[in-house]
Amino acid sequence: MIPMPLIDSTTNWRGGGNSYSISARGNYVSIAFGDVGTDLTILTSSDNGTTWTKKTAWDWPINNYDFAGTVPSDYNADGIVDTLFTNDGSHSLVIDAQGVSHVAFPLFRVFKVGGAGNTGYNFFWGTQLAYYNTFADSAVSLDNSFSIFRDCDGDGAFGLGDNHSGALATDPDAMYATIGMITSPSISIISGTPNKIAIAYTALMDSDTTIDDGVHNFWFGSSSLTGQNYRDVFVTVSPDNGVNWSNFPVNISKTAHYEEMFVSTPEFVSSGDAFNVFYQGDIEPGTILQNEDIYDFSYQNFMICQKVSIAELITLGNDSANMCGQVELPLNVNNNVAGVGKINVYPNPSTNFANVDMHLTNTVSNVTIEMTDVTGALVYSTKLQNVKDVVSKIPVSNLSNGIYVITVSTNNGKLTQKFVKN
Repeated sequence: MIPMPLIDSTTNWRGGGNSYSISARGNYVSIAFGDVGTDLTILTSSDNGTTWTKKTAWDWPINNYDFAGTVPSDYNADGIVDTLFTNDGSHSLVIDAQGVSHVAFPLFRVFKVGGAGNTGYNFFWGTQLAYYNTFADSAVSLDNSFSIFRDCDGDGAFGLGDNHSGALATDPDAMYATIGMITSPSISIISGTPNKIAIAYTALMDSDTTIDDGVHNFWFGSSSLTGQNYRDVFVTVSPDNGVNWSNFPVNISKTAHYEEMFVSTPEFVSSGDAFNVFYQGDIEPGTILQNEDIYDFSYQNFMICQKVSIAELITLGNDSANMCGQVELPLNVNNNVAGVGKINVYPNPSTNFANVDMHLTNTVSNVTIEMTDVTGALVYSTKLQNVKDVVSKIPVSNLSNGIYVITVSTNNGKLTQKFVKN
């Protein structure tokens, strides 16, 4: 155990808990280190960690910079505060068989006024995904398309929630885990001749926010905020080992009013295999996808493993429409429980009625079906006898628009599914 060489306090002020990434293959070892207001540096060893070389993937021009201090972001000392791009500390690294390190990292624009009593900093929503490898020794922008192609609702702008604009834009609750609209990439090498490189990451979606629109009630989650944007999972692919990249990122989750975050992919994928993307989902947006909100009445999150075709990702990467096209999730949770059975509610959303399609493991003498609103108030209840496979119809035309939870209770346990009245 030795302190890492070539990284010390002469150039770096800080390094957060998620501000480093490591990869190894054969005798090659590579480490990426960087945080907000520091260089993103790549340390590489070809002799299993005995000696190291250092390259800078992204240069923050002010050495030993303290973002919590009072020094302005004036890198050329001309008395004018500069707006600078910084990495956000959520980079991902993988090293190939030739010892080349491939790094994906988000960038966002920041400026710091500084001065006595002004230890905070401001930021712009200029954000992009960047890629660097130690062979080319240069960074390229892969996803810098917010202003042009992410206007999914056609209103001429990227729609940010209230908590991302004006004075509230500097509120910590608006920043999520990081500050930019793109974050948390995961990079993979797909073997072949040449190798392919795939990067999965998460990004805010246009006008997909926690708002009161008559269907989605005001947000009463642990964040106690309205106007946060939800995030989807995107993938961009290089067919030729990082030389060229998809023209557009591909949205693989396409979920409206649902948060997907904390993306993870394999370091290495065999040629021809499907690309597996693992991430967490929740109806509450934010850094911590937890179970303390009454909006998510069933207090549950999803862990999602999604298989996508590598060939299809390359094809769809030439179609700008594939970053939009969201669909509203039916928000079903405990609809399949071992030893109890499964339920499906359709149509969902619906205006007049909801069918509760039950397939229980065994015939149950007494079954209770209840529907509650997001506050937990009971709005419908019925009892059935000797049930195994049956469809029960619930009238909903007299209910207010919004989200409800349907619970089927049996002697063996409960099944729940969310339902949207529109």
